[in-house]
Amino acid sequence: MAEQPKYNPPDPILLTLFANRFMSVAEAMGRSLQQTAISTNIKERLDFSCALFAPDGDLVANAPFIPIHLGSMSFAVKYQMQLHGKTLKPGDVFMTNSPRAGGSHLPDITIISPVFDAKAEKVIFFTASRGHHADIGGILPGSMPPTSTTIFEEGAHILSFKIVNDGVFDHDGLVDYMVTKPAQYPGSSGCRNLRDVESDLKAQIAANHKGIQLIQQIVDDYGLETVQEYMYHIRANAESSVRNLLRDVAKRAGTNVLEAVDYLDDGSPIHLRVDINEKDGSATLDFEGTGCEIRGNLNSPISVVHSAVIYCMRAMLDMDIPLNAGCLVPITVKIPEGSLLSPSKTAAVCGGNVLTSQRIVDVVLKAFHACAASQGCTNNLTFGAGGKDKDGNNITGWGYYETIAGGSGAGPGWHGTSGVHTHITNTRIGDVEILERRYPVIVHQFGIREGSGGKGKWRGGDGVVRELEFLEPIQVSILSERRTRQPYGMEGGEPGALGRNTWVKQPRKSDGDMPEDPDAPLKPRKINIGGKATVFMGKGDRLLIETPGAGAWGEPEDEDGRASLVLGYFAPTICPQEMKLNFLSPRLAKLSVKVVSIVGAVMALVLLFVVAWGGSYPSYNPNPPILIPRQDDVWHVGELHTVQWSVDGIPTTNSSGKPVLALLLLAYWSDSNEPALLRHEPLTDWIPITDKMANIIVPSVPTRNDYSIFLNAHDDRSSCSGTITIFNPDDPSGTGVPPLVHRRYQRYCNFLVIGDTGAKCNGVFINRAIPYIAIAECRLFRILGRSSFGLWVL
Repeated sequence: MAEQPKYNPPDPILLTLFANRFMSVAEAMGRSLQQTAISTNIKERLDFSCALFAPDGDLVANAPFIPIHLGSMSFAVKYQMQLHGKTLKPGDVFMTNSPRAGGSHLPDITIISPVFDAKAEKVIFFTASRGHHADIGGILPGSMPPTSTTIFEEGAHILSFKIVNDGVFDHDGLVDYMVTKPAQYPGSSGCRNLRDVESDLKAQIAANHKGIQLIQQIVDDYGLETVQEYMYHIRANAESSVRNLLRDVAKRAGTNVLEAVDYLDDGSPIHLRVDINEKDGSATLDFEGTGCEIRGNLNSPISVVHSAVIYCMRAMLDMDIPLNAGCLVPITVKIPEGSLLSPSKTAAVCGGNVLTSQRIVDVVLKAFHACAASQGCTNNLTFGAGGKDKDGNNITGWGYYETIAGGSGAGPGWHGTSGVHTHITNTRIGDVEILERRYPVIVHQFGIREGSGGKGKWRGGDGVVRELEFLEPIQVSILSERRTRQPYGMEGGEPGALGRNTWVKQPRKSDGDMPEDPDAPLKPRKINIGGKATVFMGKGDRLLIETPGAGAWGEPEDEDGRASLVLGYFAPTICPQEMKLNFLSPRLAKLSVKVVSIVGAVMALVLLFVVAWGGSYPSYNPNPPILIPRQDDVWHVGELHTVQWSVDGIPTTNSSGKPVLALLLLAYWSDSNEPALLRHEPLTDWIPITDKMANIIVPSVPTRNDYSIFLNAHDDRSSCSGTITIFNPDDPSGTGVPPLVHRRYQRYCNFLVIGDTGAKCNGVFINRAIPYIAIAECRLFRILGRSSFGLWVL
């Protein structure tokens, strides 16, 4: 960064104002890009970044986009300045993706626009945007080949291209760079879907122009001198914050030297030594000892290394400041030439940006003793069609790319988060509805991979499970890490589980794997394809991806790694026998045991008092009948009803006229036509009702459409039947199919009968039943838990 001019101390109000104004420019650029792009990758997955840069190319401000983009885009801006600095003019826009020119990996294309002063004489800022494009050519659809060994196999490689010259868009030049040149290399194709890529590039150009307009408006409001003065103040503030962080780290660690090492799945080490100068708050991060360049694609450009470092510095700051170049001023990064962090110019790098960068972050945070390892992977999935045919002709096709979430690492005082994109990636995953509508694929499962996080005092986050079935023959590739080396725990915490990629292959005659006995059932084969593989999958084949969990912090409190509180409860024929409150901290769990014990004792005394004062209590029935409010009642959404609890029209009271103990359960209709208790739902409220009459209000906005209400009374009657109607506001006649009904349930009815034989329905099940009821004029007592429990009516 250029030497900072001498300015007066900043006004704190103006400093905050300008920080937010600069960030708002980047945010507006991002909104413009998302709204005008057409690809799934940018419009839905949000795999893009926008930022504002100083005249010297240093990062000034950004919105919270993709950290790996933001730290490296400064290198790209500076490279274009060196090439074209003296010839820049208004209306010029540059395009680049080369790692030699500050790029990360080739699918990330950067668009850079200079911002001139009012007289168009000098550059006062730069705006830039970087987006991941789903296909830019190369040997495989998606341009993220897990088997690439040179950069030429990964698609279009652009050092510098003036995509807009004096306001004129160069379409022919774009075709040359994106289609013609990549196809010159053996086995490689040009861009398989140039139409989408060109449209998204134009959206990036428009986003940059939006940023130019907004920054010029700020200059008009405050004057160029004031704007640039506070641009430097913002960077100086970040620099001061990082210096204070480094001093504090050295003080807490009791040493000025920090070291850490971690390994890629192939055994390549990433070694870091941090030397902190406590006097001036500076530090040298030396990666000496890191492994040499890799024949595969996990080599990481130096711009990506700096991105990972600046991200870690900003993440460890307990301050709300924008990520900018000031964070790196106190830092000197040393990278050994020829290592996998500073590879040769022809080395393959597509995995270094998404996988090695995650390992660099893990190593830096490990050295600073900040937290346990996160999943250390982005689980890059690509599939598509098109490219060169057997005759060498370029066939128009398409490519799809997504990254898949995992667990985040625990730290001193917090549990890791499950199912999130971690650290230097900040994208979304492809929405199931969009994925299934636009591509020949069905998502069979997508959920948390329970138990994959490390066990400890503070648990590591769980990974996810994602299973896709392909509806036509297609080339599928996976590029992933942490398949052989677990994410580490810290302070005695256990590591997270390894990830796994499984091909569920259907038997086919053409593959020679049909059973010899023609009458034998066809069984699919499960094949572990490893962390980096490309497979031509047939119709009906599935890919099951299980992403890594994260490491834990601190030794486990008990044998299963977490403090547990076990509660038993009623209705064993419907409910699980116990529930574990395994999300509580040990201290809170112990306190909860005491509280529950006291509450249980009080409830026991209340029951004894009821029996002694009110006569005998009804005997327990393992098949409790349904408790029906008002025979043939119709509940309209939003109405308030006064209801007497009854069975077969007989009030359920004891000899004293007090209502019996009842249990309200939320349940759903299972595929086997049996009611099943909802798991992993919060407990409902415990509500004491002092009279046999209760006010019930029907909620106006159902939150689930496959719930029903079971009101189970502990009564000695063996059976009951009756009618309860729940009014559906979307179907006033009460006969149609609710529009929000779950796709597995296509029928609707108003009648439910419960008896000794279990649950029956003359007309199917109430899918549109209200998911909960609110009882007015009662004091609520919240009990925390993870499973549906119930409502006791005393």
